[in-house]
Amino acid sequence: MRIRAVKLVVAAVLLTLLLHPWWQRSPHPDRFLYRLEGSDTMLALAQAWARAYAERRPEVAVAVSGGGSGSGLTALLYGHADLALASRAVAAEELELARATGRELRGTVVAFDGVALIVHGSNPVAEIDYGSLRGLLTGRIGNWRTLGGEDTRVLVMSREANSGTYAYLKDRILGGEEFERRALLLPSSQDLIQAVARDRGALGYVGLVHLTPAVKALRVRRGPGQPAVAPSQRTARDGTYPLARPLYLYWSAYAAPGLLGFVDFILGSEGQRLVEQVGFVARP
Repeated sequence: MRIRAVKLVVAAVLLTLLLHPWWQRSPHPDRFLYRLEGSDTMLALAQAWARAYAERRPEVAVAVSGGGSGSGLTALLYGHADLALASRAVAAEELELARATGRELRGTVVAFDGVALIVHGSNPVAEIDYGSLRGLLTGRIGNWRTLGGEDTRVLVMSREANSGTYAYLKDRILGGEEFERRALLLPSSQDLIQAVARDRGALGYVGLVHLTPAVKALRVRRGPGQPAVAPSQRTARDGTYPLARPLYLYWSAYAAPGLLGFVDFILGSEGQRLVEQVGFVARP
């Protein structure tokens, strides 16, 4: 008798979940909820998309949270998010996890950005090439005097390992080498900006939209004899800035049509206008 009662309770719970799917409904019963999670670089852009879409579709609520590209992709793979914001392409181990969990990912480039290398405003060093940057980030160059700066110890400030920007630089500049083991790890781009602004020896990195007058952005050259280019929306658009990169949006291959309507909005004229308005570069 007790077993039969337990089965009835389980059946009732399952029926409730089927009739009122938690992944589609917001706390307001008359509104659908779409959850975006991931890249801190894209956070302001995602919030702009969410506000604009809610004005167009008042029956939809869009919840946006950061935490890093890796966190967003993990949340998507485990069903805790509907869309993942990523400042890097999905990694091989994440594709393995998708297969292991019976999920299939879809994704596309939604905007372009650049990674700005930032130092304290008093630092006389104005530009850097890939080789010197690799030396700084790995700790092989430990004093700014080596690059013509002051006799000041270099303090590398980095995002945490779940950051897409961290992964981008590790792949693009370090070639898989590790960041300097004493690097100060910070949870957000805002925290990184504040930390660099306080330390004369600091070296950090942020997406273009996070740049503020509190720090100085270095010009970047790929190698000796090549032009050093300042990070800006214009140089990211024309491709002359060496650290320009695409930004991605990922979702499940089995996503509901309503969610795909939001993706279409992001890729459409209004969504891409917001990309430029926030400070990124729209898709061609």
